[in-house]
Amino acid sequence: MVDPLARQLLVHHPPAAARLLERHPAEEAASMFEELPVDAAADLLAHLSPQAAARILPRLPERQRADIFRRIQPGLAAQIAARMPPPEADTILHTIPLVHSTSIRNAMRQPAGTAGSIMHTDVLTLGVALSVADARDLARASAPALQPVLFVVDGMRHPVGVVEVADLWVAEDATPLARLTRPCPRPVAARMKLTLVLRESAWTTAICLPVIDGDGRMLGVIAQADLLRMAFDRRGTAASGSATLTDAAMAFGELVWSVGAAAIEQAGGDRR
Repeated sequence: MVDPLARQLLVHHPPAAARLLERHPAEEAASMFEELPVDAAADLLAHLSPQAAARILPRLPERQRADIFRRIQPGLAAQIAARMPPPEADTILHTIPLVHSTSIRNAMRQPAGTAGSIMHTDVLTLGVALSVADARDLARASAPALQPVLFVVDGMRHPVGVVEVADLWVAEDATPLARLTRPCPRPVAARMKLTLVLRESAWTTAICLPVIDGDGRMLGVIAQADLLRMAFDRRGTAASGSATLTDAAMAFGELVWSVGAAAIEQAGGDRR
């Protein structure tokens, strides 16, 4: 039985709880997961490092781990599955709906350390030729996984812009979606190294960027939150438990600052 105070930490403060669980043996951590509601358990698992999640997940009851795995983003699920022994990963992937397992397997096929390896593929995209009414219907059907900003694509699935859900909800039904569409953040290639993705200047204004294949077709999105997690892991703090998410934010901030400083320096040079 999990202590009531510990349960409050696990349910209501998953980032802090995840850092603590990473210091516990996998068996103990799994026993705590077993007493949580599935949504809370999925949220908590998403805050663990992929290495820690890969140690804990196979120790959960089959039904619970399947319910958890289907609730986390495919990009993160792929990172976790890639760190598990192949038989254990295959067992879990066979117990979740095909649409989820296919997205996860697609992400796993991307080279490690690239944008494609951590991208989310279960994102709603909207055709630029749609009306607001049609786009709104599609958004309603995707409500559980809906993001505040949706990407708009052309007939070849090339990203052409973004639209905010709030704007979509208040616009007139007959309004062409293209009229609400704002410029698209610069896409990143699926095989771009994460070290280069981190330095993209678009992060100063975007929380996610479109990921494209070699023909410019949109495959998914890469989220700023996942890059923060990767920066955290790269500094070794997740493994040692010696620091907090502040370190991850600082690591990411250093990279964003370097991009901004370079841009300012270049602007000054242009004026001269």
